[in-house]
Amino acid sequence: MSDAVHDALDRLRTVAEDRGTTTGALALAWLMGRPDVAAITTAPSRTSPHLPLLAEAVSQRISSEEAGTWASWFRDAAAESDS
Repeated sequence: MSDAVHDALDRLRTVAEDRGTTTGALALAWLMGRPDVAAITTAPSRTSPHLPLLAEAVSQRISSEEAGTWASWFRDAAAESDS
């Protein structure tokens, strides 16, 4: 991953910490709110159980303004990585 993507993830991590949740739960909530996402596939791992993340994600409320801001972070990071 590029430095720009890591920077975008750090920004999302800060938002998650400010909301008292995890980056994973916030990312899942963001994806669940996107009209262009039909399904999200998750699976357990040895270090990160998926059901608690999903339960936390469902409790998150994300405004369209927040979602747009976060999307721009990753869009900009992808554009920077491509150049």
